[in-house]
Amino acid sequence: MTRKLYLMFVLLFVHCGFHNCYLADQSEEQENDQLIFAHVIYRHGDRSPNKSYPNDPYSSEHLWPDGWGQLTKRGMQRQYQLGKYLRKRYYKLLVDGKYTSDKVYIRSSDYDRCILSANANLLGFFPTGNDEVWADKIKCRPIPVHTVPRELDHIVALERHCARYDKAYKETFESPEFLAARNKAERYIKLIMDNSGIENITTMDIISVWDTLRVQYLENLTLPSWTEDMMNPGSDMDIYIRCFYKMFTYTTEMKKLKAGFLLKEILYRCTEKTQSKLSPDRSLWIYSGHDITIANLLNSLGLYDGYIPPFASCLFFELYQSGKDNFNVQLFYKNTTVEDLPPLNPLNIPGCGTKCPLDQFKRLFKDVLPIQNFETECN
Repeated sequence: MTRKLYLMFVLLFVHCGFHNCYLADQSEEQENDQLIFAHVIYRHGDRSPNKSYPNDPYSSEHLWPDGWGQLTKRGMQRQYQLGKYLRKRYYKLLVDGKYTSDKVYIRSSDYDRCILSANANLLGFFPTGNDEVWADKIKCRPIPVHTVPRELDHIVALERHCARYDKAYKETFESPEFLAARNKAERYIKLIMDNSGIENITTMDIISVWDTLRVQYLENLTLPSWTEDMMNPGSDMDIYIRCFYKMFTYTTEMKKLKAGFLLKEILYRCTEKTQSKLSPDRSLWIYSGHDITIANLLNSLGLYDGYIPPFASCLFFELYQSGKDNFNVQLFYKNTTVEDLPPLNPLNIPGCGTKCPLDQFKRLFKDVLPIQNFETECN
């Protein structure tokens, strides 16, 4: 290599180094499209079981020192890595790669595991620069994470009481699809009923025991022999659990009441962005939520593959501008914790394709967008 050519490579490297020329996922932008706004919805990182059951061999506190339903060290690490991925993906939307409140907003479900996931994620997303160090030996800049009490949250935690929804949800347990899946999984359900030690066991108890076993399985703990192969993908129990998740947004009415308010919020901001009315004029909105937050939204958009969103999975809702008045929506789903990913492919939005004009997107899903406020819709 000649000295002149070598110097050219050095200059190119230095230029990219100073300007953080990230190359990840560049193929996702169309040649003439510019990413102008994004909403990110991710599931919290790995957690301990939400609760134990009477005959649980792993109920000892020393196995779960931080308590039930809490973020684990592995969960923190996954979220930190996801934050680094988000930094690469959205660096161009930031100001010099730094957090500013008028460009980025973070909202979390009011669970410890979600708030801590947001904290760990932000450590990877916004590494602290030397000019941001505020105390000796503490190279970490606190970034605000907003939340509301669970009982008032119908956007992320989805625990705000809605009588209309509760009635519809109860009826899904008598739906032919759910009953068929339950009948197929009857052998596994009976194993849980006979071995868990729970008296007067309910459907929600069965799901709870399965969830506890699932977390223990992911932590590489040896499950009791009676569990057999119920953790295997494709087993009748696996299909039953996946059907259970679909029941949260089984009907159009349920989609509207459980995912519609989040979708409406996203589309409202996107519309304001296209009209230069968004205030503050943010570029990135982040939600730290749950598997059900993602599953409900995907199912309401006709994009749910039936699999439970894994820990630290992430849904990207992106707004692109092409020309002066052309705005398109693209959705991407990161459902793996593999760090070095090839560029994600956009999801194929039913009735619109992988690149959907914003106005057409709103028309397609108008039936799942609430018209009134939460109280009126739930009355």
